[in-house]
This record gives sequence, C-alpha cells and structure tokens, in this order.
Amino acid sequence: MQTTVTPAELAFAHSVRYRDAMLHAWLRRTGRETPKGASYRPEEVPVYIDVPTNAERSRAEVIEFRARPLQPGKRYGAYLTGGPRSGYFVSTWTGETLATVTHITHWTRRASALTNDRGSFWARGIDGRLYHGRHNGSGLYCSLYLAKDQRSKR
Repeated sequence: MQTTVTPAELAFAHSVRYRDAMLHAWLRRTGRETPKGASYRPEEVPVYIDVPTNAERSRAEVIEFRARPLQPGKRYGAYLTGGPRSGYFVSTWTGETLATVTHITHWTRRASALTNDRGSFWARGIDGRLYHGRHNGSGLYCSLYLAKDQRSKR
C-alpha cells in the first residue's frame, strides 16, 4: 500500500485536471455543456485541447485520493465492484481500486429500477485509512466517508 505521492504523480494529476478544465470551458463557451451533461464529437474539439482519456482521469483520481485525504464528514462518490467470491472493492469508474471492503451488509429494499440491493460496508483505503459507506449493489454508485474512529472495524 503506497501512500506517498511523488511530484511526478502530482504533476500528472494536475495536467489531467487542467486538460479536463480546458475541455469543459470550451464546452460551456460553445453551449455543448448543460446542467444535464455534455455532448460533443471528438472531431469537433479544437486541436489545442488534449482531451484526457478515461484511463488518465481514473489514474488522476487514484493519485488525488492518496494525496488529498478525505475530510471527516465529507462524502466521496465511487463505485462498488466485485462480488462474494472475489471480494468487494470501492473503485473509480474505470475500476481502479480506491479501497478494499473488509465487511459488507446487504438488504433488499425496492427503491430503484436498477437494483433492489442496498447495504453498508467498511473498507480500508489505498491510503491506509478506514472508511465506511452505503451501496446500491455491486457495479453501482456508492458513498464513502472517512471513519471517525480509525481503529480496525472487523
């Protein structure tokens, strides 16, 4: 578990966020970005904007997760991946691990067209800290919070 972040990694993450900001500024200027999202074709983007790939965005998210610890009470959005056989993980949209789930609970509650599965979990982050959260089932969005008590939970 590597928790120190190198200057090269920070520079990479900053570069990705800067390039993404340039893309979104262009989308706003051209009316392609709305509160519901953005729509563009890659060939429409000006050549001076180097659009980051999803893999680059994911790698930047992992670097930032390690570099900027989550503050108590702040929510972090991620995805619950894996399953009972392989184990559960909290990951980025592209599947890079942010935390390993150490304990998970499931209950059935009709609340979504996507899944009836709901529950909570405890996880150990790649930064070494303990987190807890709620999930909507494997493969779906989950909320992650820093645990107040950093002693091992299960």
